[in-house]
Amino acid sequence: MEKGLETALFAHNSDSSSFSLLSYFKNKKPLNIKLKEPGIELASTNSVSKQLNIHIDISKLRKAYNDPIYKFLVNLGKKISFPTKDFLDAWEGDLCFTQGGTAIIHETFIESVMDEEFNVTEVKSVKEEKIPGFSLLFSVNQNSTNLINKLFAKGILTKHENHFQFLASPPLSFVKRPNSLLFYSGESFPKQVLNNKNHGIWTQKGTKIGFAIDSLSSHEMFGTIHIPIDRIIRRNKFF
Repeated sequence: MEKGLETALFAHNSDSSSFSLLSYFKNKKPLNIKLKEPGIELASTNSVSKQLNIHIDISKLRKAYNDPIYKFLVNLGKKISFPTKDFLDAWEGDLCFTQGGTAIIHETFIESVMDEEFNVTEVKSVKEEKIPGFSLLFSVNQNSTNLINKLFAKGILTKHENHFQFLASPPLSFVKRPNSLLFYSGESFPKQVLNNKNHGIWTQKGTKIGFAIDSLSSHEMFGTIHIPIDRIIRRNKFF
């Protein structure tokens, strides 16, 4: 690639518990992102099937309009009219997404009931509903209000009574703080922790595959993918 990737190398390692794919990438031009100090993320649980945790410094990327990463994010956002520039202006580099398990919400319904004398009264009832487990947390700066307004204006974020939705996401609770925005399903407030690891989980046919960015410099990146060894031995269960 003329302005992008120059070298990509892969190696593998294994022990009694997992198979690891080691990766190395070198870019022709300096990257406009770097790893940052520990940032906020959501604590992982056994029920999580998909998770992504990112902690990067994007101060240079915000204005690097010709950067391949910037262009990729813009082109990706165009598919749903996502305000990518407004997001980068508000985002402070920490992002955590988790999905998995179920959560419970209580919805209040009001219905009109007519008695034998045709008198109409309103009856309030509460219905318990199970919804998919979903959480999204990211660090923000003073531009977060503008970002939220843009998401509402484009219909990407909507509000229904006391809950919010991202496109087709389950109903979510929303917590806005000066340094972070949190969306989560259910009624239990997810636990937040500090971490500087850039890592995640992807579940494939019941197998939790872990991946991580181990180090990142101006031109180079080292990463690892971990796969449980027992799923590789039982090939028909994984592939």
